[in-house]
Amino acid sequence: MTRIPGARLSVLLATVALVAVGCGATASPVPSVPASVPAATATPATPSAAPSVQARTAQLWRFFNECASKFPPSVVQLGDTADVCAVQQILANQWNSSHPELQVKTTSLVWPGIVELNAALAGGTPPDIMSLHAFRISSYASKGVLTDLTPYLAAAGIDVNDMLPKVRGAVTYNGKVYAVPMDVHGILWHLNLDLWQKAGLVGADGKPMLPVGLDQFESACQKIKAAGGGAIMGAGDDDIVGTGWGFASLYAQFGGKNVDDKGMPNLDTPEALQALNTEIKLRNEGCITGGSLAKTYESFVNGQVAGVVAGTWQVNEWDAQVKDPKAALKHYYVAPLPQIGSQAGTWGGSHTWVVPLGSQADPDRVRAALQYIKYFWDHDLDWTRTGHSTVRKSVLDSADYQALPHHAQYLGYADQAVYNPATTWALGYDQVIQEETAAALLGQKSPAQALKDAQSRLVDAANFQ
Repeated sequence: MTRIPGARLSVLLATVALVAVGCGATASPVPSVPASVPAATATPATPSAAPSVQARTAQLWRFFNECASKFPPSVVQLGDTADVCAVQQILANQWNSSHPELQVKTTSLVWPGIVELNAALAGGTPPDIMSLHAFRISSYASKGVLTDLTPYLAAAGIDVNDMLPKVRGAVTYNGKVYAVPMDVHGILWHLNLDLWQKAGLVGADGKPMLPVGLDQFESACQKIKAAGGGAIMGAGDDDIVGTGWGFASLYAQFGGKNVDDKGMPNLDTPEALQALNTEIKLRNEGCITGGSLAKTYESFVNGQVAGVVAGTWQVNEWDAQVKDPKAALKHYYVAPLPQIGSQAGTWGGSHTWVVPLGSQADPDRVRAALQYIKYFWDHDLDWTRTGHSTVRKSVLDSADYQALPHHAQYLGYADQAVYNPATTWALGYDQVIQEETAAALLGQKSPAQALKDAQSRLVDAANFQ
């Protein structure tokens, strides 16, 4: 990797506790984003500079596990795999096998890759391509460490107008596009249709009669319970899936916004209180469950729970179990979270590709990075076989995409995805909402106090930036 010349970093932001987004990891403290980094080349250049024909290697860092030994360079066919690491590795193998002039060297990072990225930025040796969660873009772009891709995308063949609206907003900072999105991932409503059938809630078309509004949801809940179907929405107290992300979804459904007009935290509001009180009410009624999320999932696959909240990453695993004749889960359906408030809303996020070469990056190097990113963009259908939703309008409307397992059942998910705040203070957002909503759900704090505490903690973080 080419070392970037320049002065040492002068300032680092305070370390903040980061939390997993969409991949099931736990919170861990990591270094914050460097306040600035040296330019990616000593001589500033413009995107119009002539492209280089010299053979090169592009360094690609990603956090989707390590599987290069299992899928060596000779493996270039995806087959029927839906594993995230396998798809990532094999697509890179495909590229390398047909592009000797530009080889992509993959480095697998410990999720979510921020420790390694920050160290590389501080040392002046960032990779050409990096996987990054969309909500982190503002923190890095605001410090000048990401390359603005706006001037390069059209020439690279990446049409920003093909991005779904919410996704395009998620990769945009101050009106400029700093990333190419891979997916929309997050939580979905996974259903056991046999238990819905017993409750009389499956139509002649074989689809569940999904409730809209609180009254319909409570009615469906009681019918399923009366038919012995357990909870309509199994969850847990020990994971953000069943606490913070459920709250974030309801908050948006009741019209709440997690950021105010001044860019500050906005959790101590009437809409937030309504959302949290509704979640507690539904728990008290047995419609949403607590306890261990892992045990809830075990009950679901054993055919004892009518529905659970789980990630997009569970779709293929549970679909595979349905195909096992010995499995208790026989008929499986996936939908966005039910609309309980006045509008649809389901927590989500996006994995993206960024080019962390800074604002003065060598245009040849940026263009080379975008060649592979464009290749991945063109293989969006292959990536979304992992269960995540597409980011592209053209793919969403395609028959091939809708033929992927259950994807046609949650086509509207990306349009209603509720993203984390795209602000520099939001790095600890997940941890705060998980801890404070869990305290309210478990009766350790009143809902009002939990929201006040969440607001106070996030304001402190915002003021420290």
